[in-house]
Amino acid sequence: MVVAKHNVDFRQAFDYARVSFAGTFQRELTRRILLKTNCSHYAIFYKAAVPVSLPKVYLTDNFDFSCRVIYDQEKIWMMDPVLDIASDVEIHHWSSGLPVSSPSIVTLIKTSAAKRVADASTLIYPMRNGSVASLTLIWANTDRPDIDFNETYETLFSESRMVAQKISHLSKCSQSVASSQLNIREVRIMRLLADGLTSKQVADTINVTRATVYFHVKQFTRKMNSSTRSEAIIKAALLRMI
Repeated sequence: MVVAKHNVDFRQAFDYARVSFAGTFQRELTRRILLKTNCSHYAIFYKAAVPVSLPKVYLTDNFDFSCRVIYDQEKIWMMDPVLDIASDVEIHHWSSGLPVSSPSIVTLIKTSAAKRVADASTLIYPMRNGSVASLTLIWANTDRPDIDFNETYETLFSESRMVAQKISHLSKCSQSVASSQLNIREVRIMRLLADGLTSKQVADTINVTRATVYFHVKQFTRKMNSSTRSEAIIKAALLRMI
């Protein structure tokens, strides 16, 4: 299930959305990062360059569902020091002495041997278009490896660029599909599906048959010029249509 939901708080200088990619992209991304670093977890933030007044920050990771719920529902992204690292800093190592209570994506993962924060490092990649990608690597089961992080920084650029290009493409999707083209029921159904409900639960919630739900999902997917329901939900969320 792909969920991409906006969380906006105007006390902050950015807008936040979580993105889970459909198909083999996420699996291949995870495989490549874990193979190159031997880390247990990773998180990639992509901060778009525009709009300047309220830039959008997107997150994709390989965390389990419970960690994602905590991070999003408790709005840890609003105070996460990972997002405060200056763009001219290439590599930042997080100390294992970081207080467990510190709200951060880094502190969500604890070591298996003790109730301490796992070793973590964040790599910052400024992109040509003014956007910034940051890749945080976390080692939950081992200490931070004794490797040349300058070399690691270079070898992981391709993964960060992959995500940046993917999100940039989705966020720049043509808005030719105006909200007026979507009927109220289509929007409501897609919102419920984005919230994690099954087709049966959606049908029960709005008192229609599952066949009706499937019909509207098909219509919505076509109007969003998408090949799958998951892709349609991502596009609609990034365009703030649901």
